[in-house]
Amino acid sequence: MRMAPASNRRRLRCVPLQKMVLSTGHLMGIPSNIEPLAGLYAFAPQVVYGLLVRVKSTGRLAEWSGGVLSGLDQRKAAAALDWMEKLDADGFAWNREPSEDDVPDPDDDLELVAAAKEVAKEQATPEYKAAVAAELAKMCKEWRAKADIPAHRAATMLGIPRRTYENIEQGRGFPYPLLLTLAIKAFE
Repeated sequence: MRMAPASNRRRLRCVPLQKMVLSTGHLMGIPSNIEPLAGLYAFAPQVVYGLLVRVKSTGRLAEWSGGVLSGLDQRKAAAALDWMEKLDADGFAWNREPSEDDVPDPDDDLELVAAAKEVAKEQATPEYKAAVAAELAKMCKEWRAKADIPAHRAATMLGIPRRTYENIEQGRGFPYPLLLTLAIKAFE
């Protein structure tokens, strides 16, 4: 069985509070406006370095460590909580002894970097960029026709200049095609 830290590389790693061996130091001094959610660990769930907490007033996730509240990438923190809940539901042995599998294998990261470079190289070709631009143009034209709105209104709805929207419809591309696609899908 592959261990949680090895399959959750470069992300936050959490252990449920109920499965954590809490010392009084972990929860000591936490203000009442902060809700503890999970323990944060690096290589083994038994060695917790801080707590994943939710600030009640804002709902934002943060790290509580050594009496200091630190901001976290919200997407990564939410993913860590989801991962922890999945492992817990699958019966993960949180209190097991650490093993070699818990230490990330640097070769795995090299393979991911090589694969990412290959994808980036492919996406940098003029043919790929032209295909994406053509697909964006088609999608924008279809969306605008379906919604029966003029170009200036479509641009306003998407939060981009009218001329930029017109360029997209003419197949000249856009630097953030995924964001544009998501924005249009949100209006459908």
